[in-house]
Amino acid sequence: MLLRLAAPADLDAVARIWLDGWLSTGIVLASPPTYAVLRPRIADEIAGGWVVTVAEVDGHVAGFVAINPEAHQLEQIFVDPDCQSSGVGAALLAHAHAAMPGGFGLWTHVDNVHAASFYRRSGMNLVGPGIHPRNGHGILTFAMPALSA
Repeated sequence: MLLRLAAPADLDAVARIWLDGWLSTGIVLASPPTYAVLRPRIADEIAGGWVVTVAEVDGHVAGFVAINPEAHQLEQIFVDPDCQSSGVGAALLAHAHAAMPGGFGLWTHVDNVHAASFYRRSGMNLVGPGIHPRNGHGILTFAMPALSA
């Protein structure tokens, strides 16, 4: 597995993985994501401060993590459903932690029990429930503690 900064040529794959990863949760939203919305959003978010790293496995993008180091926030992390439970997510989360050694926050949909379990197993602390600022559904906020010196 190779972790590297996303190149412009990767953004179609990133959008596909984001969409497929979300759809694999089975969670139904009032306004479900679409490729047509996610693809242009990625470039906009990168322009706004996101740093996107992809995990490449056997020559193809298998997952990505988007962080906002200035805000100490992990914005998105998704793994191609065909590559889930293979260590890709753990490698991407570890990469985010190395990039933000002082710790960071993230949130996930309140019904995304698989993600919440993954974050807990990875050493993150549940901060508490909340409401998504744009879509109004329930979320769980997590915090990754600072790396030990």
